[in-house]
Amino acid sequence: MQTTTVNTAELARVLEHCETHPDQHDQGAFFDVAEEDRDQVWTGDDTGLVAGWEQHIVGCVAGWTAFLNGWQPVRPDSSYVTKDDAISTVYTVARDILGLSNQQAERIFCWARDLTDASRLAEEFSMDAA
Repeated sequence: MQTTTVNTAELARVLEHCETHPDQHDQGAFFDVAEEDRDQVWTGDDTGLVAGWEQHIVGCVAGWTAFLNGWQPVRPDSSYVTKDDAISTVYTVARDILGLSNQQAERIFCWARDLTDASRLAEEFSMDAA
């Protein structure tokens, strides 16, 4: 059985960001960009993301966990992130930052339909950690 310590402070910070910026939250996508904004975000070649791309992107709890901790999406609609020449999945990075077990990560990143579900699960994980 996997033993973890939930980083409740970081989980609360991510949820607060999502609650404060609901227009940037979409629990159905690690990262995404509206089709009409793609040319403002992505160069379309290997040079990558353009300056100011952050204001056009939306993400789920996992995506914002990674982003708020210095990871950036490889592409605006990617499930991969990069930091300091490392590349990993959003899921893995966010799970590790938040100290979640695989089951907890699956529940909050994949099963939570919206921020209400994610917040309820965060509260449950916090009580389990106490």
